[in-house]
Amino acid sequence: MKNRNVFSYRTLAELTEEIHRKGLEITMTDKVQCLDESMHLHGKKVPNRLCLNPLEGCDAESNGSPGKLTYRRYKRFASGGAGMIWIEATAVTPEGRANPRQLWINNQSAEGFKEVRRVITANAANHNSDEQQPFMVLQLTHSGRQSNPRGTPIPIITHHSEILDPNDHLEPSYPIISDKEIDALQGRYVQAAQLAYDCGFDAVDIKACHGYLIHELLFSYTRVNSKYGGFFENRTRFLREVVDKIKHEVPEIIVTTRLNIYDGIPYPWGWGMKTDGSLKADPSEPVRLISMLHDAGVELISIALGNPYYNPHLERPYDRPAAGGYVPKEHPLETIARTIRLTANIHDQTPGVHLVGTGLSWLRQFFPNVGAAMVQEGWISFLGVGRGALAHPSFANELLKNGTLAPEKLCITCSSCTQIMRDGGRTGCVIRDPEVYGPIYKAGRARALKQEQKAERNI
Repeated sequence: MKNRNVFSYRTLAELTEEIHRKGLEITMTDKVQCLDESMHLHGKKVPNRLCLNPLEGCDAESNGSPGKLTYRRYKRFASGGAGMIWIEATAVTPEGRANPRQLWINNQSAEGFKEVRRVITANAANHNSDEQQPFMVLQLTHSGRQSNPRGTPIPIITHHSEILDPNDHLEPSYPIISDKEIDALQGRYVQAAQLAYDCGFDAVDIKACHGYLIHELLFSYTRVNSKYGGFFENRTRFLREVVDKIKHEVPEIIVTTRLNIYDGIPYPWGWGMKTDGSLKADPSEPVRLISMLHDAGVELISIALGNPYYNPHLERPYDRPAAGGYVPKEHPLETIARTIRLTANIHDQTPGVHLVGTGLSWLRQFFPNVGAAMVQEGWISFLGVGRGALAHPSFANELLKNGTLAPEKLCITCSSCTQIMRDGGRTGCVIRDPEVYGPIYKAGRARALKQEQKAERNI
């Protein structure tokens, strides 16, 4: 099915007209200077309001250490000028890796993480070519039902889902992780946080989004006879207790989380949803959790939506899906309007929490106009950029120097970076960085085609 809802706006006026025609609420401004303002978090200065979202490169070594392409990416990100660099998903256990080349922090790989920090520090510069020190967050994760540490899926699930199990090819008899095993994982997050501090990172993110283990615990409504299932206090227990333990045992490091606020999957199989079985949002539980985390000393939260393995358009609207993907029924502007509305609602109900806004890359050169308006409204403190940074690592310095971005340098939301990941390769932007990632993309597509043909012959 061809996607007719592709990006086609040449001017801000054209985009504004389309938004008004659709009756959507997407605030924009042509004044983006607020994105160049600094602010302090826990006494640490963040040079500007632009944040590089965690972007998995799938290019680590087998022992979890960063690889050559990992260092290359973070060198480019650092010189690009963003005030906050959120280092990608880093497993806390080997069995919790989403792929054999996912970062994994441990005693053997710690020196590599120190080198990542050194590379960032040595190359970080603002739009005036002055040295700057970006705020660095290391995202800690366990991939849960997406665990694939050796190239073959080995899901670790907290409950069975009528929606996600068929999507992940799981039978009703597939085992779920025990409370005892979940208990043991808390210590692994604490150990990882200690290593992150020893490596020099400013903060750790206890990842609770995109369908991975901690996020799945949040919607484990049907997990029975468990201190991690059923009631709100049980479903949020792991995240809250890990935060408390890290703050007690590694008090020097700042603790944050990237948190889903809307799954777009009906209750009881999704979080942040109305209980009537619809796809309507109910932010009451996310708001309650964020308020509890804030009381525990968490000041910074990165907003996330949807599940990239089930409904990726919710956070990453695209012009073209990955192979086997779908064309959403709603227009990307409708998706973006929902993201803004839910983010503003979270802000209004959790005063004192600094939010990182996400999900705007589909807007191309106009995403800063929307992000700056959200900052001016106070809905977010930082504008997060994901795929757009893979395409244009220096977007921050170009934007803060010129006030605009050149369209020919930006992400075109073609899903090729996602496709590389799905095909088992090291990922990056095929369009804007073709010499490195073009061959990887082509090789992955060729392998996938051969596998499909072999499967068809065996039917």
